[in-house]
Amino acid sequence: MRIIRVFFTLVLFSVAWAAHERRGFFSGWFGSRDKSKSDTAALSTTLPTSGLDQAPDSVPGLSAPGLGSGGLGGSGSSNAPDTNQKDSKPEGHLSTVVVELPDGTTKTTTGHVHVSVAVVSSYETVILTPTVLRENGVDYTVTAPTTLQITNCPCTRTVSLLSSTATKCVCTTEVVLLQAVPTNEMPLVNTAKRAKIGALGICIGWITTEQVNKSSMLSSCIHQLLYCLPKVRAHSVRNVLYRVKINQLNQLAVFLPMHTSVSSQYLSAHLAESDPEVDALIRSEAARQRASIVLIPSENFTSRAVLDALGSPMQNKYSEGYPGERYYGGNKFIDQMEQLCQKRALKLYGLDEEKWGVNVQPLSGSPANLYVYKALMKPHEKLMGMDLPDGGHLSHGYSTLTKSISAVSEYFTSVPYKTDPKTGIIDYGQLEMLAAVVKPKIIVAGITSYPRLLDYSRFSQIAKSVSAYLMADMSHISGLVAAGVIPSPFEYADVVTSTTHKSLRGPRGAMIFFRKGLKSIDKNGKKTFYDIEERINFSVFPGHQGGPHNHTISALAVALSQANTPQFKEYQFQVLKNSKAMSHRFIELGYELVTGGTDIHLIVLDLTKKGVDGARVERILELVNIDTNKNTVPQDKSALHPCGLRVGSPAMTTRGLKEPDFVTIVDFIHRAINITIDLQNKSGSKLFKEFKDYVGTGEAYPDLCCLRDEVVSWVSKFYIPQ
Repeated sequence: MRIIRVFFTLVLFSVAWAAHERRGFFSGWFGSRDKSKSDTAALSTTLPTSGLDQAPDSVPGLSAPGLGSGGLGGSGSSNAPDTNQKDSKPEGHLSTVVVELPDGTTKTTTGHVHVSVAVVSSYETVILTPTVLRENGVDYTVTAPTTLQITNCPCTRTVSLLSSTATKCVCTTEVVLLQAVPTNEMPLVNTAKRAKIGALGICIGWITTEQVNKSSMLSSCIHQLLYCLPKVRAHSVRNVLYRVKINQLNQLAVFLPMHTSVSSQYLSAHLAESDPEVDALIRSEAARQRASIVLIPSENFTSRAVLDALGSPMQNKYSEGYPGERYYGGNKFIDQMEQLCQKRALKLYGLDEEKWGVNVQPLSGSPANLYVYKALMKPHEKLMGMDLPDGGHLSHGYSTLTKSISAVSEYFTSVPYKTDPKTGIIDYGQLEMLAAVVKPKIIVAGITSYPRLLDYSRFSQIAKSVSAYLMADMSHISGLVAAGVIPSPFEYADVVTSTTHKSLRGPRGAMIFFRKGLKSIDKNGKKTFYDIEERINFSVFPGHQGGPHNHTISALAVALSQANTPQFKEYQFQVLKNSKAMSHRFIELGYELVTGGTDIHLIVLDLTKKGVDGARVERILELVNIDTNKNTVPQDKSALHPCGLRVGSPAMTTRGLKEPDFVTIVDFIHRAINITIDLQNKSGSKLFKEFKDYVGTGEAYPDLCCLRDEVVSWVSKFYIPQ
């Protein structure tokens, strides 16, 4: 037993001695000690604080209490103290803070210093706790001197901070921890370690003048320092100015201040702080999308990169005109972005820049179509497009026998072509005969709910026979065309329009492609050239639009690049597979589909024989978190209460669903349709409004609530790019 007691005594003595030897490490957390007793790490500081402390998030290896939130203030490095100075206040002591108020007066207060140190691979990693004074709910600039000494590390040095201002932030942010290493071994800042702390940090770095003699080295360091600036709520801080200064120790100090003023701080606030009401609605919509099955064919989930571009500073710039011909200054990078977007658009569809051009400024699809009509037709000249109930779009000139629905049908004479009533397929023979009689200026080959491929070759023959322009509207199928999984209209069309947010999966915008250059050479060698380019560009601006949306054009450039990848092609193949899987399952369950099936990304159910309309089914599906849209079918008389229901596969394919998943979705829809029929019978009303009021939120109907819970539980497990 005596031997055992001696053994444990020696162990305890060894532990105590080891703790004593390493106390310099712990002093950063629990208080100061005489720096002469430390052989690993010690800090002496004069950091002003206001005592506004918050507990940090969990950081591996770091657990310093009292990390604050705010900004650093200080003088330039020309007054850097000697590293052996004796009057520096140790960590934990009170420091004086002098604050300049907006009216020019100053306010003095005191607070505790909080500086943390940890040993990382024999070097020291330093966390600086920024400070701020809050007076009457306003954050003010700290102007007192601030210096930091690092002693007993491989290279003794003094680093002085330049003055700065920062505002208090209650969000969790990223703070970069920079390593202090020997002068001749100082790495670039990409070796910095990062940790999450409940404080707004300031990114500080230093390198020797020898290392920055080469401008490329300095540029690289500055770039990486900019990159490591703290991020609040995952939003990058952009357009940050930096300052550099050589201190007395012949070292280059690089400091990235966040400059604000009391009057402009609200401009830097994030949405949750600036407008909680709007932020709450956006978050609610994001949650709804995540918990819903989205089957509307014209909807999709765009990428994180596209969303980043949409929220970029590009939206700040006004740029009426075209690259090189703007009506405003400062458009160097706007021009480059628009030209990049144009090049990517032409490349994606395999178009020769000598033979095709593209305008990427249209705000959306319907205006883009109008711009083309105005460019190529005079008022009241004739236009032929597919009739809306047969699968065409409003912007193709829809009207009834008694009323013009689309403004296009008021400005121009709209003559629709139809599908075969028995098959639902376009009757090209009837189209040819009608064109010969009407002699339209433009024939539109485009769809919005027609689930079959278009015969562009046949359209081209008919258009040429009456000297008409052939315009292809590929808004719904542009992603499929880009991936090469369905035929392209570019071989046959004179003009091609497209939205950019549907199957292409980009931002909400539009493009107009047009032929240019040599058109033909007659037997006498006379050349004829296309004159479409100038007319369309003029129609877009100044004919219909002013300044383009540069953030949208930037986001479109990103989406076009993403679409030109093997992953995007694989995605579009899966879109078709999933659409066909839905089609087959609906047929198995006894549903009637317009045209009997699909060749593309969408399906249209004809519910006429089910004794229920698309409006009622759409409402019940919405209550169980399945997004669809009611749609006209051939022979429908009302667009508000049609007998069709349109569903598509692009959005849920983006979320990673495969064929078996879409079979499950069809089964959900089948149950919802049966619930709709049952509730329609119980309501005893033929009016949709009365049916809607009868159902309410659906909480009174167990079958509906049960289905909704199943849908939410099932779909929430799938990835969504948000």
